[in-house]
Amino acid sequence: MHRNRIVLHVDMDSFFVEVERLNDSSLIGKPVIVGGSPESRGVVCSASYEARRSGVRSAMPMARAMRLCPAAVVVRVGTSDYGHYSRQVRETLQSFSPLVEMQSIDEGYLDLTGAERIHGSPMQTAQKLRDAIWERVRLPSSCGAGPNKLVAKVASACCKPRGMLWIPHGGEAEFFAPLPIRRLPGIGPSLAAQLEAMRIRILGDLQRAGLERLCEALGGMAGAELFERAHGRSQSPVCPEREAKSVSKETTFHRDVADRDTLEAALSRHCEHVAHRLREIGCRAHTIQLKLRYADFRTITRSMHFDSATDNDREIYRAVKDLLIKELSPNARIRLIGASASGLTDAQWQLDFLDEERREKNRRLDQALDNIKERHGFQSILWSESKKTNEKNGK
Repeated sequence: MHRNRIVLHVDMDSFFVEVERLNDSSLIGKPVIVGGSPESRGVVCSASYEARRSGVRSAMPMARAMRLCPAAVVVRVGTSDYGHYSRQVRETLQSFSPLVEMQSIDEGYLDLTGAERIHGSPMQTAQKLRDAIWERVRLPSSCGAGPNKLVAKVASACCKPRGMLWIPHGGEAEFFAPLPIRRLPGIGPSLAAQLEAMRIRILGDLQRAGLERLCEALGGMAGAELFERAHGRSQSPVCPEREAKSVSKETTFHRDVADRDTLEAALSRHCEHVAHRLREIGCRAHTIQLKLRYADFRTITRSMHFDSATDNDREIYRAVKDLLIKELSPNARIRLIGASASGLTDAQWQLDFLDEERREKNRRLDQALDNIKERHGFQSILWSESKKTNEKNGK
């Protein structure tokens, strides 16, 4: 580990709630829940700290959240343009360091190694950064600083809301020791139950359990990684995004596939990935491409051009599906299938007046789905075509 490494984790406080409050000041000071409909088995996307005091948490079923906090004001996710505010936060982070990695729509890492002469100490930098975000978008944030991404993330979680915490090199294990095991990223309910059965309840217990015992109980690699992380040791670097020239997703099947429904389902899933990534980086594509590799390893690509660039997964899927139908022969057996988008542009929608209403509906739907996926994982919500097959059949 680099002894002088300084990583800052910036986490926006109740991001979705605070964005909604910017657009509706009547929500300020009230318990607010942003999420899906309780009637349709929706989940909590974000909860204000007033609602959290009643036990409401992200990813909780909305019906349960309303039972815990019946006075809460519910705002349907997707009401506001969260991506607009996220992009401004990202640009603010990039003004402090060229090494910025956005972890999700509302959090990111900065590598500040060697930047002390410019911005000052980690705490001074954190304060300047929080002030800059507030000045630009009027959204509150918390900052954790440490010698790596893991420690910085845990530090920011421990000082929320609107706090700052710096864990210097050498203090990682001591900082982690009294924390509950669920504070460590990667320890979910199942692993937590397994560890608690071993009488491991805080990270200090995990540190004292020893490498040999953890490897025996959890397996060599898993046990060793958990032991290292419990001491606050991690080598994961801050990886800034590079300008993308194309976005793609493909699957190599374990067995050659001839079933058209399976192929279309995999393709639909890939188009969701591609479109989601396009929206994430603020781009739209003019060119869509299908890639097929047959059982005999012959590989072909087919493409089509959109006059008006798109980032809508259904538009992309319909185009690539048409290419698949034209190319696929009755007895063809497919080893690999993929979809890609190129000819990227960050231009705004090129709307014509007859199509404006449909485009706007698609944009709002895409935004709502993206928000759910970013908070709860890509597979938390998929189009029906994508669910006809399980991508575990591929690699």
